[in-house]
Amino acid sequence: MRRLISGAAALACLLLAILVQGRAQEQKSRMDGYSDQATLLLQEPETYQNAALEQEGWQEETELVWWGEAGQQRFAGAQGYEAAVTAIAFTGSTQLLFPGGPVLQDTDRTGCLLDQKAAWELFGSDRVLGETVSREGGSWVVCGVLSFWEGLVVVPAGEETQDIPLDCLTASLGGRELRQAAELLEQGGHVGSLLRMDFYQNLSWVKELVPGKWSDFEGWGRSLKQKEQEWRLLTNSRKKIPQLLQYTACRRYYGYQGGFAVLLFGFLVLIHLTFFQKGWIIDKKFRR
Repeated sequence: MRRLISGAAALACLLLAILVQGRAQEQKSRMDGYSDQATLLLQEPETYQNAALEQEGWQEETELVWWGEAGQQRFAGAQGYEAAVTAIAFTGSTQLLFPGGPVLQDTDRTGCLLDQKAAWELFGSDRVLGETVSREGGSWVVCGVLSFWEGLVVVPAGEETQDIPLDCLTASLGGRELRQAAELLEQGGHVGSLLRMDFYQNLSWVKELVPGKWSDFEGWGRSLKQKEQEWRLLTNSRKKIPQLLQYTACRRYYGYQGGFAVLLFGFLVLIHLTFFQKGWIIDKKFRR
C-alpha cells in the first residue's frame, strides 16, 4: 500500500515538474525577446521632432526607439468609461519595447496599443480592436492588446503627448556586445546611463570584469567599480513598464526552474522509495 501511495506521489511530482518546466520555457522565450537590446536613460529628454529626424538617420545602422512613460494619465473610452492609466509615447516601433506583442509603428499616427487592464477599465472588455480612446488634445484607434495587466496605453509621440518626456533610448544590438552598442549611441551624441538589465538574465557580464591583462590590478579595480555603479543604477532607478516586464520574466523563469528542480528531486526520492526501498533505508544489520 505504501508503495502504491509513493508511486502515485512520484507520478504527481513528475506531471507537476513537466507543467512547471513548460511555464519556465514560456518565461524564457520572453526573456530572450529582450536579450538583443540596450537601453540608455538619457540625461536630457529628446523632443519628438528631433527623435523623428534622428530615427531616419540611424535606420541603416540599428533600430532605435525613443520613448518615455508617465503615470496617472486620464484617458476616455466608450460609454463614458474613464481611467487614470500609465501612458508611453514612442518614436520608431514598439517591437523593441514589447517583444512578441502586437507591433505599432509611429508612422501610424492614429493608432495605439492597450494592455488588458486598460482595455477593461476603458471599455469593460478586452475585445477592443477598432475602438477609440482619447485624452485632452488627441484620440487614437486601438490596433492591438498587450497580454499583461499593468494599466497601459501606448501612443506615438507627437503634439498630443508633449507632456510625456522621451527620456529613454532603446536600441537593437544587431549582434553587437552591449557595451559596444552603448558606445555607438554615445558617439551619436546621446548622453545617458546604460541600464544593465542583462544582470538579471545571465552571467555573461562577468567576462567584462577581466581586464586586457591579468596582471592589470588597477583594471580589475576599475571593472569592479564600474559594475558596482551599474548595479546601483539598476536597483535604485524606477523601473518603467517594459523593464518591469523583463524583470518579472527573469524572476518567474528562475522561480519556475527552482520549483522544477525541487519537484524532480522529489520524484527521484519517491521512485527510490517505491522500487529500491531497501537501498534507501538503513539496513538493520548496520544498526547492530
